[in-house]
This record gives sequence, C-alpha cells and structure tokens, in this order.
Amino acid sequence: MENEDVIRDQMEDTRTSLTEKLETLEKKVVSTVDSATTNVAETVESVKETVQETVSTVKDTVQDTICAVKDSVKEGVGAVKDVFDVSRHVERHPWLMIGGSVALAMCSDVCLRPARSPPRSTRSKGRRTVKPGNTRERFLRRHSGALNGAR
Repeated sequence: MENEDVIRDQMEDTRTSLTEKLETLEKKVVSTVDSATTNVAETVESVKETVQETVSTVKDTVQDTICAVKDSVKEGVGAVKDVFDVSRHVERHPWLMIGGSVALAMCSDVCLRPARSPPRSTRSKGRRTVKPGNTRERFLRRHSGALNGAR
C-alpha cells in the first residue's frame, strides 16, 4: 500500500507540474499572438499611409502634367493665330504683301488662263505641228498680258 500512496503522490506532482507548464505555455502563446496582431496592425497602417501618399503624389503629378499640356496647347494655338493673322502682316510688312499679291495674281493668270489654239497655218490633219522658233513666240504671245502688267 505504501507503494500505491507513493505512486499517487508522484501522479499528483506530475499533474501539478503539467498544469503549471500548460499555463506558462498558454501565456506565451497569448503573448505571441498579441504581439503578432499588433505588428500586423502597425504594418497595415504603414502600408495604408504609404498608399495614400503615393496616390496623392500621383494626383499632383497628373495635375501638373495636365496644366503643362494646356499651357503648351495655348501657346501653340497663339503661334498659329499669329502666323495666319493677315492684317497684322499687312501692317508690319505692307510692301512685301503688295509684292506677294502681285506675284500671286501673275501666277494665277498664267495657270488659270485657257490655252489658245494655234493659228490655222500650223495645223495639219488634226495634229499640231511645231515649227522651230515658234515656241518662244507662242510663249511671249500667251504671257504678254502678264508681262506687260508687271512692268
């Protein structure tokens, strides 16, 4: 019987020891879980702040780019308007504009005037015959009006 009491005392000591070890283990697990939870929450908050800052930076950059493009387009439109502002060109360079209009009138006259048919003596059987020396005279006859107007 004595043996049974010793075994029961040993079993009781083992239970107590196991209970204490389990309680210690439980406390360590709870502490580790709490620490991990805190670390995850801090990391999530940090990532959230970083994303918000990045979004804000991207928005600012896009706004700046849009403003720059708008300014460039306005400058381009202004430059094109200046190029096609004929009245301004006439005010700044009147003689050049007069000369350009005369040259344009002469070119228009030469290009838009219908070709004259050659005299009857140069026609034969429905085909034109070109005599040597005729080319210069025909050119002078055709363009004499333009040349006389330019003098």
